[in-house]
Amino acid sequence: ATKHIQYSVNGGSQLDVPVSLKDELELVPSEARTSENARRDIPISVDELERPNVEFSDPSEEERRTLALTKPWLLAMAPPSGFEFGKTDAAPPISLQLERVYGHKASGARNTAQWIDSDTVVYYVGAVGISYNIKSNKQTFFQSHTDDICSIAVDRKRKLVATGESGRFPAIYIWNAVTGEQLAKIAGRHRRGVTALCFGRDGESLASVGFDEHHTLLIYQWQSGKLVGEGGCRHRVLDITPNYTQGHDPNTDFITAGESQVVFWSSRSSDIVSSRGENSSDLISGSVAQIGNLGVLQPFLCVRSTRTHTLVGCANGQLYSFRDDRLVHCQPCHQGPVHSLQIVALAPNSDVLGDTSMSVGQLSGHGAPPAPEIRVFTGGRDGFVSSWDVNTHSRVGCINFNKRTSAAFLKFGTNAIRSLDLWLSDSGDITSADSQLIVGTIDGTLAMTSVDGSNYRSIVTGHCADLSSPGGLEGELWGLAASPSGNYFATCGEDGMLRFWNSQTFSQAASLELPRSAQCLAFSHDGHSIAVGYLNGAIGVFTLHDTRRSASDAPSWLLKDFCEIRRGARRIQCIQYSPNGKWLAAGTADGNVDLYEVTEDSFAVAAANAPNGKLVKSEVPLVCPGTLLDYRLKVRLVSASNSVCMRFDFSKDGRYIQACSQSYELLYYDLSKDFSSPPASNGKSGTSVSQLTPLPVDEARTAMASVEWATYSSFLGWSVQGIWRSSAADGSDVNAVRRSNNEKYVLTGCDNGQLRLYQYPCVGSGLDKEGRLPRRPESKAVTGHGKHVAEVVWSADDRRVYTIGASDRCCMQWKVVADVQ
Repeated sequence: ATKHIQYSVNGGSQLDVPVSLKDELELVPSEARTSENARRDIPISVDELERPNVEFSDPSEEERRTLALTKPWLLAMAPPSGFEFGKTDAAPPISLQLERVYGHKASGARNTAQWIDSDTVVYYVGAVGISYNIKSNKQTFFQSHTDDICSIAVDRKRKLVATGESGRFPAIYIWNAVTGEQLAKIAGRHRRGVTALCFGRDGESLASVGFDEHHTLLIYQWQSGKLVGEGGCRHRVLDITPNYTQGHDPNTDFITAGESQVVFWSSRSSDIVSSRGENSSDLISGSVAQIGNLGVLQPFLCVRSTRTHTLVGCANGQLYSFRDDRLVHCQPCHQGPVHSLQIVALAPNSDVLGDTSMSVGQLSGHGAPPAPEIRVFTGGRDGFVSSWDVNTHSRVGCINFNKRTSAAFLKFGTNAIRSLDLWLSDSGDITSADSQLIVGTIDGTLAMTSVDGSNYRSIVTGHCADLSSPGGLEGELWGLAASPSGNYFATCGEDGMLRFWNSQTFSQAASLELPRSAQCLAFSHDGHSIAVGYLNGAIGVFTLHDTRRSASDAPSWLLKDFCEIRRGARRIQCIQYSPNGKWLAAGTADGNVDLYEVTEDSFAVAAANAPNGKLVKSEVPLVCPGTLLDYRLKVRLVSASNSVCMRFDFSKDGRYIQACSQSYELLYYDLSKDFSSPPASNGKSGTSVSQLTPLPVDEARTAMASVEWATYSSFLGWSVQGIWRSSAADGSDVNAVRRSNNEKYVLTGCDNGQLRLYQYPCVGSGLDKEGRLPRRPESKAVTGHGKHVAEVVWSADDRRVYTIGASDRCCMQWKVVADVQ
């Protein structure tokens, strides 16, 4: 049974709506309001620039007490011997070039993917518009957006793409569908975001609807930027389409579907008063559709029109048919909301009106030729795509996409259809192999198939929301790691999937359903094992199996469950193997870093001595070299504050660990010391675990200054103090830090969606005792994720960078390019 929630619309009325619509009706507007107030880039304050360059010096006792409470990491920092200020302050001589995007927008939006031609589909994710040629496996990118894209439209000739973003003053961009070239930018009128876009019939006009409280509808002549129509309504708009019905001009007249009403907009009246009480000749009038006793008020999710009827997909699973503005028929279609709706005329080179060369007079019914057969396609929350005869209201075809996903996803619901478009063959034969559907589903897949369900092919695979959450709408992507050898990387997220990617072939090499939501992961030093940290505090270890029968075969990988280590109930925030492979360390939300001793052993011995976990024997022979490992919790690194351990790094010799906490502590541990602290219970095994406390601040300040670190992911420390763009930064502005393997550069992922590239060490003038940095190092910035970059990593050879976005749930692959002198 479909679960429902009570939803309040403007005016105070309550609607009983399916919980699966929570993303569009509640979460998306909330994110839009957040984007409206978000800082896109933190300015450097004037008083900070005017301060003299003063190196950090030993603070007085009073200053130490103040710093311990406000900026405790400053007390643990010291410059390494022989450090030269300013040597690495210039912008790095390399840049990042977007090479591949993995994933697509699977929730929070609908109808995000559309055909451009028989081989090319256009869609978006994060702040990037993507034109993907399936035949050549090549992606072309549009990267002018600075915030999350939230709407898309393609003109009828499939040559132009319009995308709208969220933010305080959102922009609309019109770009070439094949080359990605920007053709126009429209900005300054909408607020919070652009919820819907639509080209007029001739492609010269563009209608857009905003997220503002008036849900403003604007009509532009986009080439000149001239505003030719404006209107507004009380209820949020979810979809918009040109009005092709007789007596209307589809270049200036549009139909909107929204929270509780369908509105027919006309520009033919003058002196109309908009919802804001303004009088103007360019304002357009809106006529609210008459539902009567035949239907019910509810969220109307999608709308399309033909010469005679307007069809609307509804939250209750029905398809409403309107003649003019009056409801005349209700057709049950799906078990749950109708998410997507497309109409096609079964005639050669035709649109829904049957003739691409019709004039406006013909559109009005004067001398119009007979209309061809119309076929309607609907995609529902139930995971089905159905086709309908518009005249007989009968179902003529059905495809079950629940059969195309794993049983693990179906435990929590259906593989809901989120996007739907049809490419009709030039002959107009819908049964032809050249006629293809492109379908986006809630499980993160974008697939193409014939209209009868045959010739199914997944073309885009990625992460999705946590389907166990209410409506299957929540959950983020946080785990990312690069293999220490080869062109591979892995990702995991709250959707409970572990994915292994090949960055050379731009494909998913292997995947595995995890038993629960994951937060982080790490490769072993030989690259044959992957450790995954879960949100419930457990750790899973998996092995990579090369299933090739001979070395000449193409790489073929399989991920298999090896063992699980159970510990506390709070999440594993970060995880990493030591450089020598001796330790597996896990930073936890309770403020500790747990060290598991990794020992090489036979399977029988490991199975008999694994009190912390359960071993599962692989049925697939291990072709690649490697050994089975045993994990035993030996040491627990504790802190006084018990604040969440956000990041940690091993020294190159494996002796030291530096860790930074959520309360901005910079802690150092010496693993060579005798673990003689009072032992703590290991929990399930009943054995004792030694505890190790951090080095005293004064000792750490001098002893750690010249330590060489195997990795650098801490966002605090002497070598990365220049990554903070302003002293006004609150500590959440930078989410991820990663030094390159050649130790020349450092890359940061920011909360505003930017990636910033610096030279390493990134110091500038050095922080003073008030945490100010008078002279900042130069950097290069690039945007791909709309907001909240969750993690960044370098490939083993530093030729590529991989990044993930928390909320967009996608992974981006960047090529490192040397600047031309």
